Amino acid sequence: MLLELPAATGQALRDLSTETGTSMFMLFQAATASLLHRLGAGEDIPLGAPIAGRTDDALGELVGFFVNTLVLRTDLTGDPTFRELLARVRESALAAFEHQDLPFDQVVEALNPPRLAGRNPLFQVMLGYHYRPDGDPDVLGMATEWFDMDTGMAKFDLHFTFVDEAGRDRLVLLLEYAADLCDEGTAERFAGWLVRLLEGAVADPDCAVRDVEVLADSERRVVVGEWNATGRVVEAVTLPELFN
Repeated sequence: MLLELPAATGQALRDLSTETGTSMFMLFQAATASLLHRLGAGEDIPLGAPIAGRTDDALGELVGFFVNTLVLRTDLTGDPTFRELLARVRESALAAFEHQDLPFDQVVEALNPPRLAGRNPLFQVMLGYHYRPDGDPDVLGMATEWFDMDTGMAKFDLHFTFVDEAGRDRLVLLLEYAADLCDEGTAERFAGWLVRLLEGAVADPDCAVRDVEVLADSERRVVVGEWNATGRVVEAVTLPELFN
């Protein structure tokens, strides 16, 4: 599933990133964790994140797959504002990056969490970020094109990926979801809520996370109006008369 963010939202996110000294990835981590928190996932939100694994300069020009997986925890205790949450995310993410060479398998082995077949032991939601400032690059004089390959299988419950083409003022959200856990309509709502949360957060980063609006107007009308249409006429009788 693909959802393109408004250009103004993308620019506002880049401005907030510069203002707060956080990366775009940290912004998306804070927003994704905030959404899961608002949906009832608790105050300690673990997200998986791929990292290049090329901290050694010797690997810079070497062809190969060195990607490792980090588990990034987001602390939402104490009713923080989005700006306060960004500061927490920045601190915890930088600390996690210091240990990015520790293989994910060894982390799982050391923690030894309860296991379930077909489930990741430490997180169920993955977050990715691709920075492609000039869009599709040329490689050795040959044109390339971004291709989102559908493997037909979801590796996580939810996998949010942001593709940032800053030079073209384009920001895209890709969402992969487990079809046995939610249908397409639910996944679309998740993506829409995340985008609206980002829009609300950049509009007022000093607003408490719990107060950032995520519902569309049509959804709010359903929740406040249709679902709450429970009024009924009450007869003017005494309590004993109700038993007659």
